[in-house]
Amino acid sequence: SRPEPGSSTNIQSQYVIINNYNNYGYPGAFPMGGVNGPYGFYPPQPYTPYYCPYPNYFPHPEPSPPYYPYQPYGAKDHEQAKEVDIEKLLENIDAAVRDQSNCRLLQKKLEEGDKAFTNKIFNCLIPSIGFYMNDPFGNYLCQKLFAQCSAEQLAVVIELVADDVVAIATNLHGTRSIQKIIEKSASDPVLLPKVIKLLEGHVTELVMDNNGNHVMQLCLSSIKSPENDFIYSEAGRNCLKIGTHKHGCCILQKCIDYATSEQKVVLGVMRRRSC
Repeated sequence: SRPEPGSSTNIQSQYVIINNYNNYGYPGAFPMGGVNGPYGFYPPQPYTPYYCPYPNYFPHPEPSPPYYPYQPYGAKDHEQAKEVDIEKLLENIDAAVRDQSNCRLLQKKLEEGDKAFTNKIFNCLIPSIGFYMNDPFGNYLCQKLFAQCSAEQLAVVIELVADDVVAIATNLHGTRSIQKIIEKSASDPVLLPKVIKLLEGHVTELVMDNNGNHVMQLCLSSIKSPENDFIYSEAGRNCLKIGTHKHGCCILQKCIDYATSEQKVVLGVMRRRSC
């Protein structure tokens, strides 16, 4: 009940009983404010015009969200996969790839190894494969796709990204996709020459880049001699330039570590010519 003007009712206590919250959301405390109208402190019923001329100035605190117990990573994605229609995601693949949860669902589906679904994803992504390889979420889907697709499909990808390989390899997200292509192609006698042709002529530019140097490190560790001679020949021609760069010097040391005796001779001869 509302107290009559001039009565001795404790307005502050009545406020605590009725609202149980102050303006900051803490229960059981006095409200902020001061003198406001004939009843002193902030009125006991803030949403009634009689007690507060500005009923929405201090909104009542919203209830806290319900507590959800801890779920292992990916458990929620599996539950959503049952509800989301994968075919609808493929119809609007651009929006699905750029959405983190939907992109994860597509990755989980790819991991099942269904060839028909892999072909569907490949056909959806291939028109803009370079763009998706650089996307913060799409690059993970591309990596899963490259691991599942056939050698013929990967050869198509290599051909499409040939003109933009430097831009992709030096991108924070794209470099991972290029590395996945190299991993898949290193042991394939048909794909390996295509990868070498893809990277040939860009060694110096890649080894001196913060992201691109990881591509060259993977090439040194996964591509054996004599297929990796294209790295040593270009590194030898630009030995001084690479060796004095903060990223290039590390790659030059890797070159020496992985080099055969003949390749070390080539590096030594090139170094003397460049000095």
